[in-house]
Amino acid sequence: MKLLVAAVGKVRKSYLREGCEDYFRRIRKMTPIDVKEVKPAGGNNPSTALKTEGKKIRTLLDGLNGWKIAAATDKGKTLTSNKFAELLGKVENGGATGMVIVVGGAWGLDEEVVARADYKIGFGPMTMSHELARLVLFEQIYRAQTILRGVPYSK
Repeated sequence: MKLLVAAVGKVRKSYLREGCEDYFRRIRKMTPIDVKEVKPAGGNNPSTALKTEGKKIRTLLDGLNGWKIAAATDKGKTLTSNKFAELLGKVENGGATGMVIVVGGAWGLDEEVVARADYKIGFGPMTMSHELARLVLFEQIYRAQTILRGVPYSK
C-alpha cells in the first residue's frame, strides 16, 4: 500500500526536519511513502488561512481516486500504536490504492478537509506545533510498519 503525507508548510526547525527525514528513510524501506507540501496561506486571519489551505489540500485529494483519507486533527480519535497499525493494515487489506494522512498548518485543518476524511486521528489532548506533529506522525507510521511486519522496534 502506498502512503502519502499531505502537509501544510515545511518543517523548518532543523532538529525536527532531521527526525522526519530519518523516519521517512526507515519507512521507505518497508512501504512506498511520499510527502506533498502545500504552501501555508500566511496572514493573521485563521479563517481565511484555513479556507485557502483547505482549497489547496482538497485539490490534491481530488487526484487520489481509490485512496482512504485520514485527517490529523485535535478532534480526532486518539489511537494506541497497535490500533494505528491495525488501521493501516485494515486499509492495506481493504483494497485501497493507498492512504493519505493530512496534517494541517499553524491554524489546524479546514473543516471541509476534516469532513471529507474517512478517519479522524489525533495525537492526544495536548497542543503541539504542526512541525512536531509531523515528526510524531512519521514515528508512528514507522512503528506501525514494524508492528505489521513483526520487526523488533515497538516495545
